[in-house]
Amino acid sequence: MSEALPHQLLLTLQQGEQEAMSNNIFEGFDRELPVDMMHLILSFLSPVEWHPLRCVNRAFYVFIERVMEQQVRNREIEVELLHGEEQVKKELFTSFDLESGLYADVFDSWSDLARNRYLYEQLVPSSCTNEDIELLKCSRGVGKSDRRAKVTLCGPCMTGKTMFTYTAIQDRDLLDHYPATIGAGYAAKRFAIGNSDDNRFNLEFWDTAGGYAYEELNVMYVRGCNVLVFMVPLNDNASSAWLQRLHHQYCSGRDKKCLVIGTKKDLKQDNRLSYDLITYCARSQLPYYECDLRDPEQMYRVLYAIMLLSIQVPEKQSFQQ
Repeated sequence: MSEALPHQLLLTLQQGEQEAMSNNIFEGFDRELPVDMMHLILSFLSPVEWHPLRCVNRAFYVFIERVMEQQVRNREIEVELLHGEEQVKKELFTSFDLESGLYADVFDSWSDLARNRYLYEQLVPSSCTNEDIELLKCSRGVGKSDRRAKVTLCGPCMTGKTMFTYTAIQDRDLLDHYPATIGAGYAAKRFAIGNSDDNRFNLEFWDTAGGYAYEELNVMYVRGCNVLVFMVPLNDNASSAWLQRLHHQYCSGRDKKCLVIGTKKDLKQDNRLSYDLITYCARSQLPYYECDLRDPEQMYRVLYAIMLLSIQVPEKQSFQQ
């Protein structure tokens, strides 16, 4: 049985849970495996790959659920020690979200919660260290580069587009209020990731006006952009429908890099909108990140993500005016 085990697991992971069950791939697992062996098996797999194994037998199901619950709770303890209890409540995929039953349509077990969290983490743009952020700040306007990238910011009114342009791009101080955008604002600045000139770009930002009346006009600013950033407020329940409609309108059949930023994270009432956005972004393979743009560190993480997407654009497709 031990020799057949890797082959059985490989079939399970390749064909998916439903197909595996229909083909009786788990038929040979009628006996409980030792706990040490189950630990060994799971150590080679991600939470997504763990999920089908719940169907092997009851021992696997109980074991995986117990391990997943412990991982979720341990993570919450770490967040609470670092940032306090209030921060735990703002997190996604928490024990409260599962035990409250409010999001039973999203996940209904500890392993399901862990799998969804793992998938969400794959959507989040590559993480960067504090050192990376400092290097990014110091690279503003430094050096020379012929590479240019057009970045268009789209979003409803008052989602943080202008604030992002003023502070991250133009290096101005945060303001309590920002002027309403008419048509579109423009700002350009040179940035780099690391010290290589190959990763240095002249970023040209177009800050488009929010509001339904400007959506058709914004098409001209979206046209030809290398990176399209959708900024959606997490305190507005209409954000999910807005994103789906504009993503289809602006990106259908077009080859451009897209990024979805959930703004005003500090003002959201619960996680329902977050899970709706995550579901759509996962289905559409869109990078997704939640933040409070008034926090400089989070704001520069967004800029870092934009830089990473710009680097992925082939040089011959870089924006030419």
